[in-house]
Amino acid sequence: MTAHPDPGCSPKNHSSAGCVQGISAQFVDHRLVLLSYAVGGTDKAEATAALKKKFGTPVIDTHEATVWTNGNTTASVVVGKASEANDGPTLITFMMSAPN
Repeated sequence: MTAHPDPGCSPKNHSSAGCVQGISAQFVDHRLVLLSYAVGGTDKAEATAALKKKFGTPVIDTHEATVWTNGNTTASVVVGKASEANDGPTLITFMMSAPN
């Protein structure tokens, strides 16, 4: 699944509605704690099917979200708005987190 952010996206405007597609990483104390990848869309079936092959049966599987857990590591595929404003694009977001 390919991300299509608007042209001209930069670190300064990365959270604007047209720039939230693509990969994002969050670090705490120089340690990766969250990795996400967002693409435009409303149907998470393709991403969920591929991840079910890799991670097995999810603990939650609804139209809006599919979630897997393994110890303190969580993987999810979520369909939702890019921002709290209703005019933002709808995204399919894959996230993996491993808190400290």
